[in-house]
Amino acid sequence: NRIDRGHIARRADLCWGPVVEAKQANSDSFYFTNIAPQHERYNQSSRKGLWGELENLVFEQADLQDIKLSVQAGPIFGEDDIVYRGATIPRDFWKIIGYVGTDGKLRCAAFILSQENLLNDLESLDLDPFRLYQVSLKELAVKTELDFGTIEEGDLLLRPELIAKTASREA
Repeated sequence: NRIDRGHIARRADLCWGPVVEAKQANSDSFYFTNIAPQHERYNQSSRKGLWGELENLVFEQADLQDIKLSVQAGPIFGEDDIVYRGATIPRDFWKIIGYVGTDGKLRCAAFILSQENLLNDLESLDLDPFRLYQVSLKELAVKTELDFGTIEEGDLLLRPELIAKTASREA
């Protein structure tokens, strides 16, 4: 399953203040009111995910410059969002970052980040590390002298358009 329970407000951003409050904020960050379905390659900064990378950038810069931020975020639901395993998965998320500059003036930036380009592989295998070794079923049939019959029509090497059609859209 490539869907994470993606935090809307990052856990690390909530853990501040006295130890008791920080521990409580850490626990509270895991409630479903702070979680939305996000593709792992969108959510996780370790995978260079867009949402995770923005969170890291903001966190690092705020920490470096000792800036106190107000961050608000959430999903943007659309009529054409897909339903996957019973859950509606938003294609887009929004985030607003606000702070007061040293001049006392409010500054804020709003973002809409999309995971739409990742949602087509929810029910597919991630075979990228082995693409170098991939051969067509026809080539394999010749080398092994085996008949693979009608499964050749699903050969992803010869029909890459099938890769993008593996996730169904349900409204």
